[in-house]
Amino acid sequence: VTSCPICGSPGKFEYQNSLTPLFRCRECDHVYARELPNDKALSSLYGDFSYWEKDRCHQGITSIQENKGWETYLNARMGILERFQLLECRSRRARSVFEIGCAEGMLLHGLGKRGIVASGCEMNRAVAQEGMRQLGIQILTDPFEKLELPHNHFDLVMSFHTLEHMRFPVEIFAKAAQILRPDGAIL
Repeated sequence: VTSCPICGSPGKFEYQNSLTPLFRCRECDHVYARELPNDKALSSLYGDFSYWEKDRCHQGITSIQENKGWETYLNARMGILERFQLLECRSRRARSVFEIGCAEGMLLHGLGKRGIVASGCEMNRAVAQEGMRQLGIQILTDPFEKLELPHNHFDLVMSFHTLEHMRFPVEIFAKAAQILRPDGAIL
């Protein structure tokens, strides 16, 4: 990758993670890896429970059990969805939502409690399996790019703090558009 995968502008060196130098686009501020990590490298970065612990700790969340920290987390996410009227369904069928990078699935669980048919994927199998065990939900554990999902099926495809970790964001948006109903939305 010699230029920003979002807008095509040149980047400047930002910092080095354990696998590759990271660059920040001079135009849109997107941070990207100049050398794209392969599946093995991604699994080593996101393949165990420690990444989840670091990510959730600053939010006051230390376990996959409903508590005050999760309430704050869910209220913020649901507030965004409600503000943009993304949970309303004008037809008689249940609203269908897919989350890319759903981690432990707490948002899917919360949506399910509201009668929304929610599914998602998470490539960190350790986190997804623990979420499935504790929350009683299903999470697909392959990367979104490799999933076979029905076209024109979902009312909403959403992703929070995930796209910046993916190698080919333009392809992700194209696939998300394929699985959306014609009047669907991407968040």
